Amino acid sequence: MATAPAIEPPTDYQYSAFVSYKRSQNFDAWTREFVRHLEFHLTQELAQPLGLFYDSESIQTGQSLPRSIQGGLLYSRCIVCLLSPNYFRSAWCIAEWKTFEDRQIKTSSELIVPISLFDGKYYPQYAAELKVEDLTDYAFVAAAFWSTERGVELEARIKQLSKRIAHVANSAPSFDPRWPIRSLESVQDDLLPPAFIPRPVLL
Repeated sequence: MATAPAIEPPTDYQYSAFVSYKRSQNFDAWTREFVRHLEFHLTQELAQPLGLFYDSESIQTGQSLPRSIQGGLLYSRCIVCLLSPNYFRSAWCIAEWKTFEDRQIKTSSELIVPISLFDGKYYPQYAAELKVEDLTDYAFVAAAFWSTERGVELEARIKQLSKRIAHVANSAPSFDPRWPIRSLESVQDDLLPPAFIPRPVLL
């Protein structure tokens, strides 16, 4: 029986950007719509659009989650980070951020596009020092948000934001299959402490 030929790994980028975010049952629907709008407008800004790596859409049933995330990071030109305090409590999110921070330092490139969705007062210093796109006025969990006037305003902001992301993606360094990918273990010291939830006082 003939052996199937080995599949050669890609030799260039496969995604314009990697979307990094902290999952939340109450907010995942908003994130999906945001990514859908962003991908459309970003496509219009790029001569050779590659699409976005967004785990909910890019990982197929049965595929290894860690291996797929590593592949998405390796083959993405830049990273778009949807920030909240809980983002910085997630080892997955910090590993994604630090992967591109390492690549930035190595290549002297701008590769991280941070977008604030919730209070940035508690972001770590390394994030607060970057130019952060502030979309906190548009982060709502109501399903009808995208049909409102504010939803239309947000799409206009996304259209402008896509120009910045396109510039970052177009300026990315040449692909290197040896780009290092951060492990979850390597970022434990970078995590914010867990959120403090006061216990009720029993009288």
